[in-house]
Amino acid sequence: MSKKAGELSIFGQVADAIGEDELAQALREAPLGAARMANQLKAVPPQAWAEGMQQAFQIQKFVDFIEQMIRIAHTKFWSSDPYLALQFNDNQPAHPDDPIVLAITRAHRKLTGDPRQPGWIALALFCLGRVIAVTSSKSYESDEWTDVTLMWFSLEKSFLEGNGRDTAKAVLELRKELLPDLPEIIGSRMMHGLAEAAINAGETRLFQ
Repeated sequence: MSKKAGELSIFGQVADAIGEDELAQALREAPLGAARMANQLKAVPPQAWAEGMQQAFQIQKFVDFIEQMIRIAHTKFWSSDPYLALQFNDNQPAHPDDPIVLAITRAHRKLTGDPRQPGWIALALFCLGRVIAVTSSKSYESDEWTDVTLMWFSLEKSFLEGNGRDTAKAVLELRKELLPDLPEIIGSRMMHGLAEAAINAGETRLFQ
């Protein structure tokens, strides 16, 4: 782990959050499922992906970006009901004893109780991956590709390949040029991201 990543006061130990093989694999595979150009991407082992993404945290502006997302999400979590996290669109209400609901509730309790909980890093990257995947997929299906479309494709490729430095630079560029409220967009929706993470990685330490 880089010295910079190890000194991130608000997060705790980054490696503890994204260095676990199972959770790193889930983080990498979630956006991969929506990537229409996935066959062009390199296969990156989970540990290598996690280590590569740590390079993003050597860029202070990206650290600030993630910190802002987490602060917003932590505030939202206090007023949110983890039981409702799976209830969106046309989903039927989940049973309170559903293992996924219980996993979400346990993680919600951990994260709400401690804004420095290392799991915030994993969840923040997971939710960032969701935004990248959905936007890239919609851009791919659009009738017209623009320079912005290609920016999203490039960002998705960097993220999936575990290129932390290029991912950070691309995220910051998109925020500067197009989406100044990107931290708010992601941070305010991280409860739904937690639900999706529980479905993908419910057996990992964050959810136990």
